[in-house]
Amino acid sequence: EPDYEVGDWDISLKNSGTLHSANNRGAYTRIGRVIHVTGEFRIDSDNGNAALKIDNLPFSCGTGTDQGKNAAGAVVTYDHNFEENYGIKCLIVEGSSELEFKELRDNATYQNAKADSDSYYAFGVTYFTT
Repeated sequence: EPDYEVGDWDISLKNSGTLHSANNRGAYTRIGRVIHVTGEFRIDSDNGNAALKIDNLPFSCGTGTDQGKNAAGAVVTYDHNFEENYGIKCLIVEGSSELEFKELRDNATYQNAKADSDSYYAFGVTYFTT
């Protein structure tokens, strides 16, 4: 039978952004190597619109093979000031415990979403750990 674990964690931002204390919780389920995380947070201070990244996922993303390298997930925002009017996704890069938020644009590469004071974000992503 595979390992099974559920838990919560306090989300923190990379790049010195700060969160409202009442809106910064994540939850996870781990079944074997499969991790599913969800969370919601509200930005208090955006540190000059620094790149929006969570720096403390409960488990690192795997490495080495296509199935374990990267994972993308869904994001819902409220009051996020987009550079262009398209969309946003979250991305975990191979070997990392950081969740990056990327703005999607038509016919162009995606770019880092910038943290935006007083905006809300909810996310969900499933990935493999080592």
